[in-house]
Amino acid sequence: MNEEQQLRDRFSTRLKDSIKLLKLTQEEAAEKCGMTQACISQYTTGKRLPAYEELRKLCLGLNLGANYLLGVDEVNSSC
Repeated sequence: MNEEQQLRDRFSTRLKDSIKLLKLTQEEAAEKCGMTQACISQYTTGKRLPAYEELRKLCLGLNLGANYLLGVDEVNSSC
């Protein structure tokens, strides 16, 4: 598995788990972030990684740390 695929897998797992811990649906998470549910779905399935502005929206909307989502940190520390 290449590095990009590992990043996608890590990111999708952490985002999916965070949404679940927040007891939100993908639709509710999307609304909080100012995104579409389809976009959230692509991130949680690992089909794509967010660009900077989308990553920022995810962090602010869900109170998540970018380093956590990207796998730099093992524990969430919000943005």
